[in-house]
Amino acid sequence: MNCTEVKYYLNDYSKGILLDEVRAEIHKHLNYCKSCTKLFDNLITISSETGIKEKNLRSKEKVLEKIHKENEKTGSTKKIIPRIFSSASAISSEADHLKNSLMLKANEIENNKLYVVAGIISVIALGVILAYLIFDRSPSTFWSVEKISGYPVIESNILTDHGVIKIGEKLFTDSKSKARLKVGAVGEIDIEPQSEIQITETKSSEYRLILSKGKISARTWAAPKLFSIKTPSAIVTDLGCIYYLTVDDKASTTIQVKSGWVLVENNNSKSLLPAGTRCYSEISKRPGTPFLNDASESFKESLFKLDFENGSKAELETVLSESRREDLISLFHLLKRLDRESRGKIYDRISILFNMPQRITREGIVSGNSDMMGRLWTELGIGSISICQNL
Repeated sequence: MNCTEVKYYLNDYSKGILLDEVRAEIHKHLNYCKSCTKLFDNLITISSETGIKEKNLRSKEKVLEKIHKENEKTGSTKKIIPRIFSSASAISSEADHLKNSLMLKANEIENNKLYVVAGIISVIALGVILAYLIFDRSPSTFWSVEKISGYPVIESNILTDHGVIKIGEKLFTDSKSKARLKVGAVGEIDIEPQSEIQITETKSSEYRLILSKGKISARTWAAPKLFSIKTPSAIVTDLGCIYYLTVDDKASTTIQVKSGWVLVENNNSKSLLPAGTRCYSEISKRPGTPFLNDASESFKESLFKLDFENGSKAELETVLSESRREDLISLFHLLKRLDRESRGKIYDRISILFNMPQRITREGIVSGNSDMMGRLWTELGIGSISICQNL
């Protein structure tokens, strides 16, 4: 496994819910990759901190129970009922109530330092819980936005420094302005000059926006499929990566991936883009075949004609003759898209570029057998089978 694939599974790995063979591959990778090991250590740290919060909550309940029993012994009629609070205001009220009770108890048993210390700890614990409940929830109706340069506009309001953009609102940049969106705990998006974006949905399970025109660069670090961008000609879904997205004056979309993976969908068809590739998308057509940035010009030109201009067999011949081992991602997508005769030619070219295992047969690929296609994907080393399943 490479770093991108390991990071995709790392959260499940930390919880111990992966198949043994996948866990073994990740364990092997962590033995030599310092970057992924550091990320895994951070996940463990976060899990530990969550456990501390739960422990503090249980500690508070035990202290309250001790105080309640002491009240019964001294004949006090004042009772404190421990409970888990459902809102910030309720927690604040209960915190004041607990504080007053502890002060009263300190006067009654001032010689008992144990209860005084326990009371202080309990109040601190409640403060931690209160802060967690209030601040650990990202706003669900807006995103924070900051100016990078010039004067971006949110609806009709000029952004002079920092601000927020609500669901349904649009942000515009002119030729001299740029802005940055903070997408909750998902990542950041830089909006380049002469762009227009709109927030359409924000909730814990999904973040969406529309790019009507212009260019953005997105950097995300959340779980795959949590964040997507709709353009006039495609839906671009983040699988944990860094990428650039451009919508030109004709509403065509260009996607370029710097790291990780991106899923592009349009007209009931899909493309999967790994790092170092790009593709185009046009209205009412399926997304283009992904290709490497350093592919030959004749390769890219013929591929574009196959995707968007109903290219002839001659175009396919050019693509095959110009293809390199590095272009296997493009050839695999063509296997999924073209007819039976074309798949045979593509298989033959792949067999020249790559030592095909015996268990993958020409007939299986030509017939479009899905299991055989999945095996070919993994054997080519393009990515994990879980990535391929998005196609």
